[in-house]
Amino acid sequence: MQYPANRPIEDRTHMERFANGAWWFSVFDGHGGWQCSDYASKHLHLNVEKAISNHLGERPGSEPQLYEGHVDRRVVTRALKSAFERTDRQYMVKVFGAFELGFGRDTRAGSCALGTLVVDGMLFVANAGDSRAVLAVNRESFELSTSSPAAQLHKRTSSRGGGQQSAEAEVDMHDWNIEELMGAAALSDSIGENLSPIMAEALRAKLLNQIYEMRKSGKADDDDHLPSEDLDTETLVKEAAALAKRNRSRPGAAEEASKEAASSGQSSSSSESGSSSRTQSSNRFVNAVRLLTGGNMRAGEPTSEEGPQHDSSFVALDMSNDHNCREPHERELLERAHPNEKDVVVCRVNNPDQCYIKGKLQPTRAFGDFYLKYAEFMRGAEEDAAAGRYVPPPYTPPYITATPEVQVRTLRKGVDEFLIMATDGLWDVMSSQEAVDLAGKELRRQGGSPETASDALVEEALRRAAQNANLSVAQLKALKVGRARRAKHDDISVIVVDLARLVEMHYWG
Repeated sequence: MQYPANRPIEDRTHMERFANGAWWFSVFDGHGGWQCSDYASKHLHLNVEKAISNHLGERPGSEPQLYEGHVDRRVVTRALKSAFERTDRQYMVKVFGAFELGFGRDTRAGSCALGTLVVDGMLFVANAGDSRAVLAVNRESFELSTSSPAAQLHKRTSSRGGGQQSAEAEVDMHDWNIEELMGAAALSDSIGENLSPIMAEALRAKLLNQIYEMRKSGKADDDDHLPSEDLDTETLVKEAAALAKRNRSRPGAAEEASKEAASSGQSSSSSESGSSSRTQSSNRFVNAVRLLTGGNMRAGEPTSEEGPQHDSSFVALDMSNDHNCREPHERELLERAHPNEKDVVVCRVNNPDQCYIKGKLQPTRAFGDFYLKYAEFMRGAEEDAAAGRYVPPPYTPPYITATPEVQVRTLRKGVDEFLIMATDGLWDVMSSQEAVDLAGKELRRQGGSPETASDALVEEALRRAAQNANLSVAQLKALKVGRARRAKHDDISVIVVDLARLVEMHYWG
């Protein structure tokens, strides 16, 4: 489902099933024109299919079939990144000729890209930009098993704690020590995997178990400053990180995760923790735990008191991070890469959430925008503005990349229900959990489908945009496409993927 604000609309979508049986879904959020998003929507899937097919090879039988366990997630992750990079290079070759001839305006366009590959019982989400993919997980599937000692301890403490959402903990994870759990969490970005709700709750249960055992054995003294069992998950993790840091026996990524978690603050108050979570979004590990254990609202996300009531049937799990320079983590990366450029990120004084790389662009990953990647695409200071973009010195590209961040998840029957993919026109006015609640309600309605769920999300986004502009929905829709409408909302593109049906079709999980 798409709804235009720009004239012409700069968003694009693409969906298809590859010859090898894999499913591909993608949304593109163009900026500076429609050309880049249009090109990417027509070529990215071709490069993805080629890269993936080279890995999967031919399948036996008359129909393409995929067999569980055949796909190497690391190879597929590399293939997705390669496909994104190849698409960007292909587009660069196309527009460079126009730039050399002085048609610089035609080279200004760029596009965020979000692609989802469902193959061999696995979900791969590749994101470059600030579009977002949100997985809806069956809430009941994440109740802790009553046979686990850690689960028993969790049940005794959860009613007194932060009221976090429980999850079914895998047995082997309870055999991991805290260092292994935190190390895996810290490495989640670099290896292309997202923290699962199972790992988040396994971590909480493991921490509580250690606290219980240390107190029971009498090994703990006043100097240990053991975290309280009554803390919410986020604060518990922070304080446990400090404890793990003192008892660490090996260096590496786990140590870095502990230092980062500890440095974000060790408040013993749930209210202080909530405040910290809103200001420490650069802490990927703590943020992931917060998102995956019930606090699914992102920092600064809009809410609507008159919006749909929450459907408690699903938990929203973000499968992508927003690559926008307003995010502290993204800003920190840019400042670290360009330490001598005070203007590497410029935020508006009257709206500090609107930040721009070199005063020009918000996304930190995107197709196109080559003047922020290659010096060859920047016009001279004295040249006509039509010749292209000009960035005053200091100028040390690249500032952005088209390489996506890839998150991976093994799909499970009865657990993973559906996926929402949307451009930021939706997320500007709606949180991940609100979107999942609304889409889930529509899908469960008689006659509901992914298409009607997408329509419902777009309509709700328009209702909220109208409310923010003090207009009726009819008045908003009556605005002329272009500047008048774009001043009220962005282009909106939404795809809802029925993962439960795909899992059922292929007997995965």
